[in-house]
Amino acid sequence: MRIKISVKIIILFIILLIALGALLSSYFLKIQKGILHSEFDIRANALIGSLSASSEYPVLVGDKKSLAKMGRGILEQQDVLFCEIKDNKGGILFQGGKKGEEYTKEYTSPIITQEFKESTNEALILGFEEKETKNIGQISLVFSQASLKEKLNATKKTVGAFILISIFLAAGFISLLIRLILSRPIEHLVKGTEMVSRGDLSHKVRLKSTDEIGLLARSFNKMTEDLEKTTVSRDYLNNIIGSMTDSLIVASLDGKINRVNQAVLDLLRYDEKELIGQDLAKLFVKEERDQITEDVKGLNPKFNLKTGERHFRTRDGEEISVLLGWSMMKDAVGKTTNLICVAKDITELVEAEKALRQSEERLRLAGKAAYDLIYEWDVEKNDLNWFGDIDRTLGYKSGEITKTIEGWLQLIHPDDRSFLKDVIEIHKTSSKPITYEYRIRQKDGSFRYWRDSAVPQLDDKERPYVWIGVCTDITERKQADEQKTSLEKQLQQAQKMEAIGTLAGGIAHDFNNILAAIIGYTELAIHCVPKESSVRKNLREVMVAGIRAKDLVKQILTFSRQTEHELKPIQVKPIVKETLKLLRASLPTTICFKENIQSDSVVMADPTHIHQILMNLCTNAGHAMQEKGGTLEVSLKDIELDARSVELLPGRYLRLTVSDTGIGMDALMIKRIFDPYFTTKEKGKGTGMGLAVVHGILKSYGGKIDVYSEPGKGSTFHVYLPAEKMDADAEEGIEVSFPTGTECILFVDDEQSMANLGKELLESLGYSVVTRTSSLEALEAFRVQPDNFDLVITDMTMPNMTGEKMAAEIMKIRPDMPIILCTGFSPVITEEKARAMGIQAFIMKPILKNEIAVKIREVLDGGNMQADSTHSVKEEQV
Repeated sequence: MRIKISVKIIILFIILLIALGALLSSYFLKIQKGILHSEFDIRANALIGSLSASSEYPVLVGDKKSLAKMGRGILEQQDVLFCEIKDNKGGILFQGGKKGEEYTKEYTSPIITQEFKESTNEALILGFEEKETKNIGQISLVFSQASLKEKLNATKKTVGAFILISIFLAAGFISLLIRLILSRPIEHLVKGTEMVSRGDLSHKVRLKSTDEIGLLARSFNKMTEDLEKTTVSRDYLNNIIGSMTDSLIVASLDGKINRVNQAVLDLLRYDEKELIGQDLAKLFVKEERDQITEDVKGLNPKFNLKTGERHFRTRDGEEISVLLGWSMMKDAVGKTTNLICVAKDITELVEAEKALRQSEERLRLAGKAAYDLIYEWDVEKNDLNWFGDIDRTLGYKSGEITKTIEGWLQLIHPDDRSFLKDVIEIHKTSSKPITYEYRIRQKDGSFRYWRDSAVPQLDDKERPYVWIGVCTDITERKQADEQKTSLEKQLQQAQKMEAIGTLAGGIAHDFNNILAAIIGYTELAIHCVPKESSVRKNLREVMVAGIRAKDLVKQILTFSRQTEHELKPIQVKPIVKETLKLLRASLPTTICFKENIQSDSVVMADPTHIHQILMNLCTNAGHAMQEKGGTLEVSLKDIELDARSVELLPGRYLRLTVSDTGIGMDALMIKRIFDPYFTTKEKGKGTGMGLAVVHGILKSYGGKIDVYSEPGKGSTFHVYLPAEKMDADAEEGIEVSFPTGTECILFVDDEQSMANLGKELLESLGYSVVTRTSSLEALEAFRVQPDNFDLVITDMTMPNMTGEKMAAEIMKIRPDMPIILCTGFSPVITEEKARAMGIQAFIMKPILKNEIAVKIREVLDGGNMQADSTHSVKEEQV
């Protein structure tokens, strides 16, 4: 257990105070004891002296009666225990009291008298007589010291209490001072240290004192600030190193690798732990290792390693050409600590240059006869000679192109011209081959892509005086590369969409089981609550949400190609209002919402599609206003379109309008916004599929989408959906009869909660239900009494034996056995496959009560839905 330093100091002070108190109390008690004893002696001597003076005459005359009276009087005095009067011969004249008690003290005094005698000396002559002192007896008094002891004990208690109170008061005062002066500042420092140890370098110790602790606190704060700056700098440097595309290696001065970045690991295909501590030279091909080792060992402060081309050997034995750059790492005092090696992979460049040299050699021989894209440039004269007819190649008449660098530059695309001027300047001094690409204008104004590779001829001073180059038309290759890149992006997107679909299907299975329990138990609870109860209203809301979730799962399964969307008459108004509630929480508060929801019309659609359309349009509008904010307006109106409308048949339509006051779009962008993968968002923030999906949905519904926009003036999207005549609320609130029955059903589901739900739901419809959570146990129960069951309802995905296999085994025992197969998701079986196996019905989870009731009667009655009127129950449909 850790003891605080303040506690230790307080304990030390208390010990010192106790020791000091003990010394002071001991000294005080010693003085007090002496005083009390002195007072006692004075009183005793005074008493015995008085008795001695009073008993002089009775002793001389032998008056024992008087002596006895004086003795008894003395015994009545405080603390006097014993009194004895003797004559000078030892005879006892009086004796009284007892002297056998403890804590006693005896006092004795002689009884003396003075007698006159004749004198012949001067005193007599002068009229004086000479006196003689004579001892005539002795008095002994024994005193009790019990009262003295009591006084001493009382004094000890008083002194002890005073000392203890003083110690406690002093300890409290000292504790307070230590708390204020030492403990609290130290606690601040300890807390600051703990915060720093946990990585919080922004924590500061708030102490304003000017003493040593205050100075320590300011030093601590300065240290954390310096440490924070160092940490930020280190993290910044680590991020830079980690993001480098070139390989970086840090080695000690003896050539041992200390650190590598990710580019090294990717290039050489090593793990980091395999490289740390190894010799730097081992990364190079065998032929270069000795030279690298010699260079590193011979390293001097002037740094004699040269930049140049070297070759790495990968873990797989592949040889990679790299361009090396070297530098030194120094510490704060300028001492060299490490060697830094930066390598750029130039394998492709080397191979390209090699191929180019081979190609140039062939073209040099065949240039005049076969092709006209070989040139020679005289640097000093600025003459540009073409081996062939460049005019004809570009569509010009002979002599139209000036055979100089300036004439050639006039044909270059303006965006490439500045770059080529810089390249020409490099040509004048560089001794290395140069390869670059640019666009050159033809006679008809179009541009072609040329790849220009040139090598210099050097004079005796290693300066270029002539450049010989080969120009290759790479327009088709450029176009092919662009097309390839576009196709690769489309392929990646398709693969991503396929992966998302597969993942969505897997999630739907588990979610369907959870959703089935929520819907099932909610539906059972609704039937047990009075219609006028507020609880029933709340349960209906839960049911609505559950059904909405069921539709969402259905959309997920459709997305993963497990089922198809079901179109039904729906009212768009509540979907719009619900979606806008969700959007208010997800869009910035700088965006103001306006609603103008007027229509109650019904359309044939999938609710999740309507939700998807509105979410896409509103999210795009929010993105257009995310920087400056604005107004997002959503309206829903009924309109009538006549024969003059484009793309749509005449009739009544529901128009959903989404407007924003954002950045807007130009005409070119408007033409492309419905193209797949086209997006104006940053990389990673949009797939370019949103509006394409919206367009596809509306096209399948017989509707369309229009957009009006100008740069800086916002955008407006109009969505048109064909309106239906029936009321979307027609089904709500209608009381329907649930078909019931009395047959015996074997219900199988590997989840206990689903088995319990199925039993309760089917029993509420009048059936006799036997449940099993194991397909093996269910099959065994059926084998024992196959004729006891009228129907089997089983889940598809179960351990040990799937529902599909269990159904096949049951039909081997009893071929006419009706079976309903339930599943939330199954990639191996479909409704068509189930029916081909002899399974009468295939139901997707979660299952509503009315759905299972109808399906059971359809299976048991051979497709004729005849409800047992004696068991029919009327319920409100949610």
